[in-house]
Parts: sequence; structure tokens; C-alpha cells
Amino acid sequence: MARLRLVDHVLLPTATPLVALTLVEVVYKDGGTETYTLCLSINTDATAEALLQTEPGSVLARVRSPQSDGLLHDALSTSVAGTLLLSLLQEQRHVATSVGELRAFATQTSQEARDPIEDTLPVRRVQSAQSNSSIIYGVRASGG
Repeated sequence: MARLRLVDHVLLPTATPLVALTLVEVVYKDGGTETYTLCLSINTDATAEALLQTEPGSVLARVRSPQSDGLLHDALSTSVAGTLLLSLLQEQRHVATSVGELRAFATQTSQEARDPIEDTLPVRRVQSAQSNSSIIYGVRASGG
């Protein structure tokens, strides 16, 4: 890799701790480029230290500010980001980013798979050797 560039970002609404959805362009030494979506967060409480024990690979850097110290990490390593992303989809929200707009749309299949009486769905991140991140919400699936 030769260079990273932040292309766009948005702080997702109502998240505590704050969760940022970012687009990062990677420029490789051979001239190729790829753009990745990263969901990032900074934790400064007990969650930060727990991440070092349970998800050390999700931690990107230690951060310091006059208010507190914390960890910059992959936000999908905690359930906050997964729940927030699902909420955006279900509400079909549009959120302004630094250079554009994030538009979340639920498909008919995703709406049918959710039980209308469920208030919350358990969030589980799929652990695999792939470079993509996957999240499973609840256990219900629709078939046909």
C-alpha cells in the first residue's frame, strides 16, 4: 500500500459511543486503487479495555485527548454499530455525509424476515477468514 485517503464520512445518529461510517480509498504501489467502507468508533470506558481482551484484532490505535484516553476500533466489534445500522435500514433513513448522502433502504425480503413484534434483534458478527464484515440479526429466516 502506498497511500490512504478518507473519501467520505458520516457520524451515525444517536450512537453512544459515536460511530462513524467512512469510505477510505487505498492506493497501492502498483497503481491500483480500492475503496473500503469502515465503521469506526472510539471507546473510552470499560468497553475499550474489554476489546483488548476479546477483540484485539479490531483495535486500530490508542487515542488520547484532554478528556480521556481510549481506543479507535472497528465499530462492528461491538453490538452498538450493528444495531444502529439495522435501525437505519428499517427506518429507511437518509443522512448527510461530508460530501454526499447515505441512503438506507430495506428490501422486501428483509422486511418480511423480521417479526413485527420484535423490538430488538440480537446482533452477532460472523467471524471468518474473509476481509468482508458480516452481521447476523436474530435467528429468524423466511423461506418460500
